[in-house]
Amino acid sequence: MTPARPAVRRGPRYAAAPASAIGARNSSLPWQILFLIVAGTFAVHANGLGNGFIYFDDPEGVVDNVSIREFSAANIGYWFTTPLQFMYTPLVYVSYAIDYMFGHGAIGMYHFTNLILHLANVVLVFLLFRRLTERAFPACFVAVAFAIHPVNVDTVAWISARSNLLATLFSLAAISLYVRYLESWRWRPLVWSVVLFGLAALSKSTAVALPVVLFLVDFWLCRGPSRRLLLEKLPFFVIAAITVLVGLDVRQDVVPQGGYTVVDRILLTCSALVDHLVQSVYPVHLSFAYEYPRTPFPWYFSVFPLVLAAGIAAAWVVRPVRRILVFGLGFFVVTIAPTQAVLLIDGYHANRYVYLPYLGLFLVFGYLVDAVLRGDCTVFGVTPDQGERIDDYCDPGIGSDE
Repeated sequence: MTPARPAVRRGPRYAAAPASAIGARNSSLPWQILFLIVAGTFAVHANGLGNGFIYFDDPEGVVDNVSIREFSAANIGYWFTTPLQFMYTPLVYVSYAIDYMFGHGAIGMYHFTNLILHLANVVLVFLLFRRLTERAFPACFVAVAFAIHPVNVDTVAWISARSNLLATLFSLAAISLYVRYLESWRWRPLVWSVVLFGLAALSKSTAVALPVVLFLVDFWLCRGPSRRLLLEKLPFFVIAAITVLVGLDVRQDVVPQGGYTVVDRILLTCSALVDHLVQSVYPVHLSFAYEYPRTPFPWYFSVFPLVLAAGIAAAWVVRPVRRILVFGLGFFVVTIAPTQAVLLIDGYHANRYVYLPYLGLFLVFGYLVDAVLRGDCTVFGVTPDQGERIDDYCDPGIGSDE
């Protein structure tokens, strides 16, 4: 039998020093991880800085766009009154003009700005999901997947996808400030969240989904129905309604019915959603735009709605992971819905449409992987009477109206 080692008595000064050092290391660890993620993201996408223009939207939006070559009252007025490629995106004009001012038309400047915006989005993703989950691993997983997923390359490398980057930047910042409002119950973060949502809407009209996303955040943070919960969303819905009206007014590239019935359009939307779900885990045979299939559709198109319905039912029935599935899949569906009108000429779906929506899927994947690594089988319904279940977690300090 091995004798017990005698206790070693250490003075309080000796004990305090390691504790302080450990605390300092722990507090700086998330920032070190974030730095590595950002550096790795830059290394992965830096090869695109030497790319040229893509002669699909880039000529009209950048190369031949003389209005971005000078900051003047006339040009600024033009940016805020004239749609760019059938979309009301005045802040995209502004960003192109800034690129031209510093780069004098150099292609690399436009690509550099796209990459910087993507890096900023990666930082916001990490900070937002670390705050929402209060766990480092899911936040890291979401940030890394968002940063380097092959499907997101289109948005970073394609200059004309600038609207996507800007709208995501302002949307993530708006959500972050909304969460801060729920933590403090001070109106200033909420006001700034509304302002940032307005900037997102001026970057791309698909940002109109954000007010519904805020309800998902309420669900995640266990807020119950209340008058305040609805009233605080009114400014967001007003901006969303104005954005929808302006967007519908300026869109002139909407094609006629083209032989598609209402049922056909529903099947096309479901097909696009299933394609995106598959590409999230199997990103092969990618293209920047996908052509409309012709009627009659293959037989398996009729199965897609059933697959999605089964997924929705599972998200609600499987109680141990209900909260994470509802929030993650809801985030995906809500943010991708504005892009699935099945009306545009350039294809019924495209990779750039999932730049923001994929965050919901990445969160689900990250949480499940984290559960496996921790050996927490409760999230899969095994021994549900032991351990902490995702659905049972609720932070009383955040999101409570009391």
